[in-house]
Amino acid sequence: MEMLLSLVDKHWTGERPLHHDNNFLSQAVQILSMMEQDISSGEAEVRTLRGNVEELKEQAEIRDQDHRTETHRLTTQLEEAHISVDSLNEQLRILLEDNVSLQKQMIRLEKQYLNSMMKSSPNTEICEKQAEVDELRKKVSELREKVEEGERVKELADMLQENHR
Repeated sequence: MEMLLSLVDKHWTGERPLHHDNNFLSQAVQILSMMEQDISSGEAEVRTLRGNVEELKEQAEIRDQDHRTETHRLTTQLEEAHISVDSLNEQLRILLEDNVSLQKQMIRLEKQYLNSMMKSSPNTEICEKQAEVDELRKKVSELREKVEEGERVKELADMLQENHR
């Protein structure tokens, strides 16, 4: 626009109109053509930029959807881990209760065994009581192993839960 105004200043003397000055008109047409090309280029660039914006919006929406999907998946995994930990805690509680009960039973049987030994009861009764004691010891040992295994599983579940935080 500045070029067009400079051209008017250069050719117009105030005496006659410029629309009959062929030199002025040809230069004005060139300037207007350049301005039109600039506008066309700008419009093309605007269209390209709008296309880029739309493409970026689509990519952002895809990333948002992927993020929501991943968040949902991780939330589901965490909920499943919580359920597993709760289940393992319940199993551990039951095993510990069984262990305590069997230990009490073993102590009671050992006392009975010792009492029977003191009273010099027949050997068959002693053998039976000893067998019961041995069986209870075996059960207690198995329960201890289960408790230890339960504690290890609980530790692993706790570690998994910590990793999901």
